[in-house]
Amino acid sequence: MTTTTNRYAPPKAVVDDRPAEAGMWREGQVLVMRKGGAFPDRCIKCNAPSVAPRRRYRLSWHSPWLYLLILLALLLYALVAAIVRKTAIVHLGLCERHQKRVFWGRLIGWGGLVLEVALVWAAAALHEEMFALAALVLAVPWLIGSVLVNRLVLPQRIDDKYVRLKGCGPDFLRSLPERGGH
Repeated sequence: MTTTTNRYAPPKAVVDDRPAEAGMWREGQVLVMRKGGAFPDRCIKCNAPSVAPRRRYRLSWHSPWLYLLILLALLLYALVAAIVRKTAIVHLGLCERHQKRVFWGRLIGWGGLVLEVALVWAAAALHEEMFALAALVLAVPWLIGSVLVNRLVLPQRIDDKYVRLKGCGPDFLRSLPERGGH
């Protein structure tokens, strides 16, 4: 009896029994993962068991050389960066302690934005130039602090196959295999 392949049959699913860590490794202090890979159920900061929900982050990266275009024109930089950037979506696990840190960081960040808008509005209503200047001076450290507190990971490089991230905790990184040359 001859067996033939039914070319009209739907494709069969391939079950991947490898652990989540199989698609990621470390290169020094940098986490490298395959694009679309899954993080293990551990906090990326302290390696404790993570709690739901996972944090979804859309990361984008472009060559640092593109920042030189800002010297020519900000709009030109924005257009070129939007066209050539590489993106990746990652779902990060965090423990309860780091989930709270993210919550408070966002609360302070958005609360600071509301405070800044209120200060500028009050300065405009009172016609107080010094009040407006103080509001603008306070905006710079608030903006820097908000970005630093709320950033969990920073893309070092994103290409078509791999995502390289900085900012994972040393305990989490030590739990991953060390690889080079990828």
